[in-house]
Amino acid sequence: MNSTLPPLEILLTVDVEFSIHGAFTLPDATPLGEENVLCPDASGREQGLGRLLDILAEHRLIATFFCETLQTTWFGPEPMGRIVQKIHTAGHDAQLHLHPCWAFFHHPDWRERLRHERPNDNCHGRTIQELTRWIRAGREQFRQWGVPQPVALRAGGLRVDRQLYRVMADLSMPLASHVGIGIFMPEEPELRQANGLHRIDGVLEVPVMSYHARLPRPTRPWRALTLTGTSWWEMRALLDQARRTPHAPVVVLIHPRDLAGPYPDHTANRLHQSRLERLCRLIATHPDHYQAVPLGTGLERWLSASPIPSRTLSPPWWTQLMRILEMRPR
Repeated sequence: MNSTLPPLEILLTVDVEFSIHGAFTLPDATPLGEENVLCPDASGREQGLGRLLDILAEHRLIATFFCETLQTTWFGPEPMGRIVQKIHTAGHDAQLHLHPCWAFFHHPDWRERLRHERPNDNCHGRTIQELTRWIRAGREQFRQWGVPQPVALRAGGLRVDRQLYRVMADLSMPLASHVGIGIFMPEEPELRQANGLHRIDGVLEVPVMSYHARLPRPTRPWRALTLTGTSWWEMRALLDQARRTPHAPVVVLIHPRDLAGPYPDHTANRLHQSRLERLCRLIATHPDHYQAVPLGTGLERWLSASPIPSRTLSPPWWTQLMRILEMRPR
């Protein structure tokens, strides 16, 4: 390993969003708000966001939280505002997240519309007017919450096309983390990036890391580096591989609810909590090798960085087997 290389930058990115909770498919269902993020167990302890913030604080690491704003259509600004304030007070980086399905609630007759119309949660295939309106509204919501204006955006479900980058450039929003080909493969070839740093229509894209893992499905080898879908052994192997040559940041995708069991009990998910604790411990105890970097606070440095091409990384087969064994029902 080349010891002269700087520490590998790791972006711990957290998507903070409420849940439709069957409202579009079940007759009497309504969306689930703060509980989907906080995940309180029977004793009232937060196994979601609270536990996540505790683990980060224990290891003195800073993460980037992509906070969804279109859900204010249903909930109003207060519930997510309380969460964003909690994140900001803890010293973390808050950026913008958009799930367009929430815009369906703009229609007062939304339940009647469901009989002949399907809500769309894609940021790709949208008009310039829609994207412009949603981004502007999201930035205004951040202003009303009294937190720094977002400089980065992540599309819900990582569903993106080049139209979104063009709108971001027009609105002077310079950073994106939309791409994750292990979750969604964009139509445009130039967006099919597994990792790296890429300039797309005037916006710097920092993809969620995707990697080759042929177990269990060799015909669909791409996987995204997520807390729920990547074993600790795969994580460790990928970080070791990423350090061996001049490298782009490694972006990890997390949701607060990943740390908790199913609604409504929200018991602790020991497997996912252990993965996060191990990852944070590795970063904190090896500062010469790894550094947790929030996306928004290094704006000028990020924008002055040279593009870095995507590389194909693949963890050893036995680490993939460990993932399969961990996920087997017990």
